[in-house]
Amino acid sequence: MKDNFEYDLIMKLDGKISEESLVIVLQQLRIFMVDYDIRKRNMSLIPQDTVIPNFYRMYMVAKRIEGLSSKTLITYSFALNDFLHHSNRTIIDLTTNDIRFYLYALSNRSKVCNRTIDQRRLIINSFLGWCKREGYLLNNPCENIKRIKFNEVQRKPLTSMELEMVRDSCNTYKDKALIELFYSTGARVSEIANLKISDINFKTKEVYILGKGNKYRTSYLSAKAELMLKKYFELERKGNSDSVFVLDAKPFTGMKVVGIQTRVRKLGEKAGLERRLHCHLLRHTFASDFLSRGANITDVQRILGHEKLDTTMIYAHISQENVKHDHKKYII
Repeated sequence: MKDNFEYDLIMKLDGKISEESLVIVLQQLRIFMVDYDIRKRNMSLIPQDTVIPNFYRMYMVAKRIEGLSSKTLITYSFALNDFLHHSNRTIIDLTTNDIRFYLYALSNRSKVCNRTIDQRRLIINSFLGWCKREGYLLNNPCENIKRIKFNEVQRKPLTSMELEMVRDSCNTYKDKALIELFYSTGARVSEIANLKISDINFKTKEVYILGKGNKYRTSYLSAKAELMLKKYFELERKGNSDSVFVLDAKPFTGMKVVGIQTRVRKLGEKAGLERRLHCHLLRHTFASDFLSRGANITDVQRILGHEKLDTTMIYAHISQENVKHDHKKYII
């Protein structure tokens, strides 16, 4: 019943607050609801306990064991609850057309793009595929639904001038260290938030990053990143937290994802950029610059922590001028 309450709340808040805020709300709600018994009169034609099968929780546990983050699990939970409640069928009665109707209905919702719809298809296919492999279903009705096409928006990294504008907007060593560490390592914002002082080896210039699937990978410090971090640690950083970046006021605990995102966004505004600066743009700029200056694509893939090379190619933008230069260099 608590799952149904969460679902109803998510539907009420969908589109009204950011995804990051929604994750925080759900995390706090689950802690708050531990001591409460929530009940709702059931008006559905089919009882809710037949719409959400018992083994649904086992699937979520399996995904957690595989290393999916809490944020990703919430995304999966929201998508599957939305689909199962919309279909209003027991899972063994689901058909391919039920899934098609759901995806079509989803496409008619406001502000839902084809990329989001295809993500829902992938989540549904993952769940039903797991059900088939575990013996709960004889067939996966989603496996015959083809990938939904969507226009790939080519992400543009920061230009050299934009990067320097951001650097120039930093007045504290903390801000300088934050920007340089993002650009030097190509880390995700969640990885920077979880980074510990012990994860940085100044002697070898290595940074040990705990990424998706609870897997460690190694990235490296540039001279600028090393210098700014040392200045930040020596002159500005306070408290005994083992987090690399801490709050400026007591109790000087580690910065959270939302705090880092807000700080980076404000630096972009202060720099006078004509577009929004976000943490992922710094990661993308790292990948693009690293690749365009001669790095091997597989090295970029390893540092970014991508399992599939195709994902790296989305981040790594090679300018047309580089292609033109290489063409002149190799083709006579």
